[in-house]
Amino acid sequence: MKLSGRYYDGQSAQALMVEAEFTMQGLKVRNNEYAHHEISISPKLGSTPRFVEFPDGTRMECHPQEAIDELDRRLGQKNRVSFFRGSLVGCAFVYCCCCYFCMG
Repeated sequence: MKLSGRYYDGQSAQALMVEAEFTMQGLKVRNNEYAHHEISISPKLGSTPRFVEFPDGTRMECHPQEAIDELDRRLGQKNRVSFFRGSLVGCAFVYCCCCYFCMG
């Protein structure tokens, strides 16, 4: 299975168009291969872009959505990034909880 998308190196905002290949050992991207347990996949939130995050701080925005959905199915839930990590919903939830417990 192959994925295509934008690759961010974590050093600059510039994205590179890349193709990644899903193998029995993991995911090959550029000159790197990451084991399945090292890969995190952002949760599906409507039509927002989904990312594959790698342990070295790089990440890949995948296109089309169906391809990352298939990768998510193959890897299972253990590779999903926490729903609250980096999300506005998570921030709003924490804010509301703090207000509720501090004022109530």
